[in-house]
Amino acid sequence: MKLTLQQFEDPAAFKAAVFPLLLENEALYCVGLGAIDILINEPKRYPAYTLAGLFLDGNVVGAAWILPPHPLGITAMPEGAIPELIKFALTQKMPPPGVVGPPSVVELFLSPWLIAAKCGLKSRMAQRIFELSRVNPFPASAGAMRVAGERDLGLLEQWNVEFSRDVGLGDDPILARDNAIHAIKNRSRFFWEVDGEVVAMTGLGGKTPSGIRITSVFTPPRRRGRGYASSLVARLSERQLHEGRRFCFLYADVANPVANRIYQKIGYKAVSDSTYLAFQY
Repeated sequence: MKLTLQQFEDPAAFKAAVFPLLLENEALYCVGLGAIDILINEPKRYPAYTLAGLFLDGNVVGAAWILPPHPLGITAMPEGAIPELIKFALTQKMPPPGVVGPPSVVELFLSPWLIAAKCGLKSRMAQRIFELSRVNPFPASAGAMRVAGERDLGLLEQWNVEFSRDVGLGDDPILARDNAIHAIKNRSRFFWEVDGEVVAMTGLGGKTPSGIRITSVFTPPRRRGRGYASSLVARLSERQLHEGRRFCFLYADVANPVANRIYQKIGYKAVSDSTYLAFQY
């Protein structure tokens, strides 16, 4: 049996090669599926990217993608594919800031990567992936949802930084501004507003064949505990289902039991686990 790694310059060719694998677990691979959708339909969003498929005797058994500045995304794959994955990651102009994927394969990747890349482990996050197909009856807090617009650019930049810092992804102001500009242009970030004051945010990530990912759930500290973000996630999720999506997906930090309980009250069900590792070079 021969295991090979093939890099793809064309996102459409990558999609054709790895879609059968990714669709075996749409929730677990919603980020990868969303990344493919963005690369094909919004080619200017990530001008630099690297895509790879792993094949055993011509059959796809794994996939990997890097969309800087995001971490290396990986699927489940045979243990024998890890050396090829390490070689692939080492060829990048900039080393990946981290890796995210199924816990078992991330752990197989960790030790040989720390040695090969001569880096350290900066942080680790256990994540739970949730899937929703129906919103439960949910008592909304006071206020209403609205899409973020041009007038919200400054606030969105600030909250992007605070959200990223809260979840342990750093606080890059340039990236925060770029993400804010993109979200406003694409109408993909939403606020909960009470009496003219914005009190919570969330957004939409990449699309999958059957659904879409809910992202960036954030409430500033002084406004927490009042159900604003919960109401916003419920309302936005409901809208996506009404617009024809079969599912909404959402990543949550396992170490945040309050958020996990709230998502389940809304109707989200835990379906997979994921591990995110950040590296220190």
